[in-house]
Amino acid sequence: MNKQKYQLFPTLVTRYERVVSLDESKTIHDYCMRQKTYPHYILEGNSSSSHQQKINGEENLLQELEKKIPKLKGIYDKVNFILNDYAKDMGIHPVVLSNNWFNIQGKGSILRQHIHCHSVLSASLYLNVDKDSSSIYFENPNSTIPFAYDGHETSKSEYLFEHYYLIPDPGDLIIFPSWLKHGSLYTENKTKNRTCISMNSLYRGGA
Repeated sequence: MNKQKYQLFPTLVTRYERVVSLDESKTIHDYCMRQKTYPHYILEGNSSSSHQQKINGEENLLQELEKKIPKLKGIYDKVNFILNDYAKDMGIHPVVLSNNWFNIQGKGSILRQHIHCHSVLSASLYLNVDKDSSSIYFENPNSTIPFAYDGHETSKSEYLFEHYYLIPDPGDLIIFPSWLKHGSLYTENKTKNRTCISMNSLYRGGA
């Protein structure tokens, strides 16, 4: 008897380790801590963000960092290159970074589950995280999973995941489709000033 298995409808999430060094992570984190921040609806508790709606253009933190911190020159192109490594793996046209901003979370804060609208691929670059930081949780887009199989699982099969989480290290870049719901799944952050840069992208040339 022949057996053929089909891994249908997979969702690609890729973790690129140490995209920036520990020293660069600290430099960027220190820079972020000196900037003006604002409340954001996806952040609950002691937390803030540099994200805000601008009339003229979108936030582009990486390009701002290149201009103001010489040793970070090239970070914008580096992240674009990595995004397109992911795009190639996924089988889509090249993309380019659009808006990118930072979030700072205090102890006890929560990152609500959310998606990124008007974006193709999204990413998070982690700067100030440790073992006490909240993880990033991705939700299975098939919301019927917990109702269909709850209580009948015989293993931790990837076919049955209701959600999956990753524990990032400083300098890690995690890339995922912008439609994939993510957040801290109502778990509280326990790190002082957990900081990451969030990013969106669009198809290059508007294709």
